[in-house]
Amino acid sequence: LKRGELLQGSLRINPKKFQEAFFPSPDGTRDIFIDGVVARNRALNGDIVVVKVLPRDQWKVVKTDGTAEEAAVVCDSSVPVEPPVKRDADSPDVIIEAQFDDSGTEDGQGSSLAGGVGKLSMSASEQESSSWQIRGSASDKKPNTVDPRLLPDQGLQKTAKVVYIVEKKHSRAATGFIKPMTDKNSELYKKYVMFSAVDHRVPRMLVPLVDCPTDFAVRPEDYTNTLFICRIIDWKEDSNFAIGQLAKSLGQAGEIGR
Repeated sequence: LKRGELLQGSLRINPKKFQEAFFPSPDGTRDIFIDGVVARNRALNGDIVVVKVLPRDQWKVVKTDGTAEEAAVVCDSSVPVEPPVKRDADSPDVIIEAQFDDSGTEDGQGSSLAGGVGKLSMSASEQESSSWQIRGSASDKKPNTVDPRLLPDQGLQKTAKVVYIVEKKHSRAATGFIKPMTDKNSELYKKYVMFSAVDHRVPRMLVPLVDCPTDFAVRPEDYTNTLFICRIIDWKEDSNFAIGQLAKSLGQAGEIGR
Protein backbone atom coordinates (compact mmCIF):
# COMPACT_ATOMS: atom_id res chain seq x y z
CA LEU A 1 0.00 0.00 0.00
CA LYS A 2 2.76 2.44 0.89
CA ARG A 3 4.49 1.86 -2.45
CA GLY A 4 1.25 2.62 -4.26
CA GLU A 5 1.08 -0.81 -5.88
CA LEU A 6 -2.13 -1.67 -4.00
CA LEU A 7 -5.22 0.40 -3.24
CA GLN A 8 -7.68 0.19 -0.34
CA GLY A 9 -11.32 1.20 -0.44
CA SER A 10 -14.97 0.16 -0.56
CA LEU A 11 -16.27 -2.27 -3.17
CA ARG A 12 -19.54 -1.59 -5.01
CA ILE A 13 -21.33 -4.33 -6.97
CA ASN A 14 -23.83 -3.51 -9.69
CA PRO A 15 -27.24 -4.76 -8.37
CA LYS A 16 -28.51 -5.45 -11.88
CA LYS A 17 -25.34 -7.05 -13.26
CA PHE A 18 -23.62 -8.79 -10.37
CA GLN A 19 -20.61 -9.68 -12.55
CA GLU A 20 -19.64 -6.00 -12.53
CA ALA A 21 -18.06 -4.26 -9.57
CA PHE A 22 -16.43 -0.87 -9.08
CA PHE A 23 -13.72 0.58 -6.89
CA PRO A 24 -13.23 4.33 -6.28
CA SER A 25 -10.25 5.84 -8.05
CA PRO A 26 -7.83 7.61 -5.69
CA ASP A 27 -7.81 10.70 -7.90
CA GLY A 28 -11.62 10.93 -7.85
CA THR A 29 -12.00 10.33 -11.57
CA ARG A 30 -13.46 7.32 -13.39
CA ASP A 31 -14.04 4.32 -11.12
CA ILE A 32 -11.79 1.28 -11.44
CA PHE A 33 -13.65 -1.66 -12.98
CA ILE A 34 -13.55 -5.17 -11.47
CA ASP A 35 -14.71 -7.70 -14.03
CA GLY A 36 -16.32 -10.95 -12.87
CA VAL A 37 -16.80 -12.84 -9.63
CA VAL A 38 -13.32 -14.38 -9.69
CA ALA A 39 -11.72 -10.93 -9.67
CA ARG A 40 -13.80 -10.02 -6.57
CA ASN A 41 -12.24 -12.89 -4.63
CA ARG A 42 -15.40 -13.54 -2.55
CA ALA A 43 -15.76 -9.91 -1.45
CA LEU A 44 -19.33 -8.62 -1.19
CA ASN A 45 -20.94 -5.25 -1.65
CA GLY A 46 -19.66 -2.62 0.76
CA ASP A 47 -16.62 -4.60 1.95
CA ILE A 48 -13.37 -2.72 2.51
CA VAL A 49 -10.88 -4.41 0.19
CA VAL A 50 -7.37 -4.12 -1.16
CA VAL A 51 -7.12 -4.26 -4.94
CA LYS A 52 -4.26 -4.56 -7.39
CA VAL A 53 -4.57 -2.61 -10.62
CA LEU A 54 -4.08 -4.87 -13.64
CA PRO A 55 -1.57 -4.17 -16.43
CA ARG A 56 -2.50 -1.47 -18.92
CA ASP A 57 -3.12 -4.00 -21.72
CA GLN A 58 -6.03 -5.36 -19.64
CA TRP A 59 -7.74 -2.00 -19.13
CA LYS A 60 -11.10 -1.32 -20.75
CA VAL A 61 -11.35 0.84 -23.84
CA VAL A 62 -14.14 3.40 -23.56
CA LYS A 63 -15.57 6.01 -25.87
CA THR A 64 -17.00 9.22 -24.44
CA ASP A 65 -19.29 11.70 -26.16
CA GLY A 66 -17.78 14.69 -24.43
CA THR A 67 -19.44 14.23 -21.04
CA ALA A 68 -17.93 12.58 -18.01
CA GLU A 69 -21.13 10.70 -17.20
CA GLU A 70 -21.56 8.65 -20.37
CA ALA A 71 -19.25 5.99 -21.80
CA ALA A 72 -19.55 2.87 -23.91
CA VAL A 73 -17.13 0.06 -24.52
CA VAL A 74 -15.88 -0.30 -28.08
CA CYS A 75 -14.05 -3.56 -27.68
CA ASP A 76 -14.99 -6.91 -26.19
CA SER A 77 -17.63 -6.31 -23.51
CA SER A 78 -20.09 -3.81 -22.11
CA VAL A 79 -18.66 -1.80 -19.24
CA PRO A 80 -20.80 0.88 -17.63
CA VAL A 81 -18.67 3.74 -16.33
CA GLU A 82 -20.14 4.99 -13.11
CA PRO A 83 -19.30 8.46 -11.84
CA PRO A 84 -18.33 8.50 -8.14
CA VAL A 85 -21.48 8.25 -6.06
CA LYS A 86 -21.87 9.01 -2.39
CA ARG A 87 -23.20 5.86 -0.73
CA ASP A 88 -25.30 5.47 2.39
CA ALA A 89 -23.20 3.45 4.79
CA ASP A 90 -26.31 2.43 6.73
CA SER A 91 -28.10 0.84 3.79
CA PRO A 92 -29.29 -2.69 4.65
CA ASP A 93 -27.63 -5.84 3.30
CA VAL A 94 -30.80 -7.91 3.45
CA ILE A 95 -32.96 -7.05 0.45
CA ILE A 96 -36.45 -8.51 0.22
CA GLU A 97 -37.48 -7.22 -3.19
CA ALA A 98 -36.12 -9.39 -6.00
CA GLN A 99 -33.71 -7.81 -8.45
CA PHE A 100 -33.54 -9.29 -11.94
CA ASP A 101 -30.80 -9.23 -14.51
CA ASP A 102 -31.20 -7.96 -18.06
CA SER A 103 -32.50 -11.31 -19.32
CA GLY A 104 -35.43 -11.06 -16.89
CA THR A 105 -34.44 -14.21 -15.05
CA GLU A 106 -33.92 -14.39 -11.34
CA ASP A 107 -32.37 -17.85 -11.35
CA GLY A 108 -28.93 -17.96 -12.91
CA GLN A 109 -25.84 -18.85 -10.98
CA GLY A 110 -22.98 -21.39 -11.14
CA SER A 111 -22.93 -25.10 -11.74
CA SER A 112 -19.91 -26.60 -9.96
CA LEU A 113 -18.72 -27.02 -6.39
CA ALA A 114 -15.25 -27.67 -5.01
CA GLY A 115 -13.41 -27.31 -1.71
CA GLY A 116 -14.33 -30.57 0.02
CA VAL A 117 -18.03 -30.59 -0.76
CA GLY A 118 -17.80 -32.23 -4.18
CA LYS A 119 -19.00 -31.36 -7.65
CA LEU A 120 -22.58 -30.39 -8.31
CA SER A 121 -24.23 -31.93 -11.35
CA MET A 122 -26.87 -29.84 -13.13
CA SER A 123 -28.81 -30.27 -16.30
CA ALA A 124 -27.26 -29.11 -19.57
CA SER A 125 -29.90 -26.42 -20.04
CA GLU A 126 -29.24 -25.00 -16.59
CA GLN A 127 -25.50 -25.00 -17.18
CA GLU A 128 -25.94 -23.12 -20.43
CA SER A 129 -28.12 -20.46 -18.81
CA SER A 130 -26.02 -20.22 -15.68
CA SER A 131 -24.63 -16.76 -15.08
CA TRP A 132 -22.72 -17.59 -11.88
CA GLN A 133 -19.95 -19.40 -13.75
CA ILE A 134 -16.97 -17.82 -12.07
CA ARG A 135 -14.25 -19.55 -14.05
CA GLY A 136 -14.03 -16.70 -16.55
CA SER A 137 -15.48 -13.40 -17.64
CA ALA A 138 -16.83 -11.76 -20.75
CA SER A 139 -13.40 -10.41 -21.58
CA ASP A 140 -12.08 -13.98 -21.95
CA LYS A 141 -14.33 -14.76 -24.91
CA LYS A 142 -12.66 -12.71 -27.62
CA PRO A 143 -9.66 -10.43 -27.93
CA ASN A 144 -9.82 -6.66 -27.85
CA THR A 145 -10.21 -4.95 -31.19
CA VAL A 146 -8.17 -2.00 -29.89
CA ASP A 147 -4.87 -2.32 -28.06
CA PRO A 148 -5.24 -0.29 -24.81
CA ARG A 149 -1.49 0.31 -24.73
CA LEU A 150 -1.79 2.52 -27.80
CA LEU A 151 -4.51 4.78 -26.38
CA PRO A 152 -4.32 7.81 -24.06
CA ASP A 153 -5.47 7.48 -20.45
CA GLN A 154 -8.71 9.40 -21.04
CA GLY A 155 -9.84 6.66 -23.42
CA LEU A 156 -9.30 3.87 -20.92
CA GLN A 157 -10.84 2.58 -17.71
CA LYS A 158 -8.49 0.92 -15.26
CA THR A 159 -9.28 -2.63 -14.17
CA ALA A 160 -8.29 -4.41 -10.98
CA LYS A 161 -8.71 -7.54 -8.88
CA VAL A 162 -9.32 -7.95 -5.16
CA VAL A 163 -6.33 -9.40 -3.33
CA TYR A 164 -7.49 -9.01 0.28
CA ILE A 165 -10.63 -8.27 2.29
CA VAL A 166 -9.74 -5.82 5.04
CA GLU A 167 -13.18 -5.59 6.64
CA LYS A 168 -16.36 -7.52 5.88
CA LYS A 169 -18.89 -4.71 5.97
CA HIS A 170 -21.58 -6.86 4.36
CA SER A 171 -23.48 -8.92 6.92
CA ARG A 172 -23.17 -12.11 4.79
CA ALA A 173 -26.94 -12.55 5.25
CA ALA A 174 -29.64 -12.35 2.60
CA THR A 175 -33.27 -13.17 1.98
CA GLY A 176 -34.23 -15.72 -0.63
CA PHE A 177 -35.77 -19.06 -1.47
CA ILE A 178 -34.75 -22.70 -1.07
CA LYS A 179 -35.29 -25.52 -3.51
CA PRO A 180 -34.08 -29.12 -3.91
CA MET A 181 -30.90 -29.86 -5.83
CA THR A 182 -31.36 -30.61 -9.52
CA ASP A 183 -29.75 -34.05 -9.72
CA LYS A 184 -31.78 -36.45 -7.61
CA ASN A 185 -29.14 -39.15 -8.02
CA SER A 186 -26.30 -37.13 -6.56
CA GLU A 187 -25.04 -37.36 -3.00
CA LEU A 188 -25.58 -33.62 -2.60
CA TYR A 189 -29.32 -34.08 -3.20
CA LYS A 190 -29.52 -36.11 0.01
CA LYS A 191 -27.56 -33.60 2.10
CA TYR A 192 -28.15 -30.09 0.77
CA VAL A 193 -30.71 -27.73 -0.71
CA MET A 194 -29.99 -24.68 -2.86
CA PHE A 195 -30.58 -21.19 -1.47
CA SER A 196 -30.95 -18.41 -4.05
CA ALA A 197 -30.86 -14.85 -2.72
CA VAL A 198 -33.18 -12.29 -4.25
CA ASP A 199 -30.24 -9.89 -4.23
CA HIS A 200 -28.06 -11.23 -7.05
CA ARG A 201 -24.97 -9.63 -5.55
CA VAL A 202 -25.01 -12.47 -3.00
CA PRO A 203 -23.88 -15.91 -4.24
CA ARG A 204 -25.98 -19.03 -4.16
CA MET A 205 -25.53 -21.13 -1.04
CA LEU A 206 -25.67 -24.81 -0.25
CA VAL A 207 -27.74 -25.27 2.90
CA PRO A 208 -27.69 -28.55 4.88
CA LEU A 209 -31.01 -30.35 4.60
CA VAL A 210 -31.10 -30.72 8.38
CA ASP A 211 -31.40 -26.91 8.68
CA CYS A 212 -34.60 -26.89 6.63
CA PRO A 213 -38.19 -27.41 7.84
CA THR A 214 -38.78 -31.05 8.75
CA ASP A 215 -41.25 -31.67 5.93
CA PHE A 216 -39.24 -29.92 3.19
CA ALA A 217 -37.71 -33.18 1.92
CA VAL A 218 -41.14 -34.72 1.23
CA ARG A 219 -43.10 -31.56 0.31
CA PRO A 220 -40.65 -28.99 -1.09
CA GLU A 221 -43.41 -27.43 -3.21
CA ASP A 222 -45.01 -26.11 0.00
CA TYR A 223 -42.03 -23.76 0.40
CA THR A 224 -41.74 -22.48 -3.17
CA ASN A 225 -42.84 -18.97 -2.17
CA THR A 226 -41.51 -18.93 1.37
CA LEU A 227 -38.79 -16.37 2.09
CA PHE A 228 -35.91 -17.34 4.34
CA ILE A 229 -32.95 -15.47 5.78
CA CYS A 230 -29.72 -17.32 5.16
CA ARG A 231 -26.20 -16.47 6.28
CA ILE A 232 -22.89 -17.42 4.66
CA ILE A 233 -20.81 -19.48 7.08
CA ASP A 234 -18.08 -20.62 4.67
CA TRP A 235 -16.97 -19.99 1.10
CA LYS A 236 -14.01 -21.90 -0.28
CA GLU A 237 -11.68 -20.07 -2.63
CA ASP A 238 -12.18 -22.59 -5.44
CA SER A 239 -15.94 -23.01 -5.05
CA ASN A 240 -18.75 -21.36 -6.99
CA PHE A 241 -21.12 -21.78 -4.04
CA ALA A 242 -20.93 -20.61 -0.47
CA ILE A 243 -22.11 -22.76 2.42
CA GLY A 244 -25.09 -21.23 4.18
CA GLN A 245 -27.16 -21.63 7.31
CA LEU A 246 -30.85 -20.79 7.50
CA ALA A 247 -31.57 -18.25 10.23
CA LYS A 248 -35.35 -17.90 10.08
CA SER A 249 -38.43 -17.96 7.87
CA LEU A 250 -40.04 -14.65 6.92
CA GLY A 251 -43.26 -16.17 5.63
CA GLN A 252 -44.83 -16.13 2.18
CA ALA A 253 -43.46 -13.69 -0.38
CA GLY A 254 -45.94 -10.88 -1.00
CA GLU A 255 -47.50 -11.19 2.44
CA ILE A 256 -44.67 -9.67 4.48
CA GLY A 257 -45.62 -6.41 6.13
CA ARG A 258 -49.36 -6.87 5.73
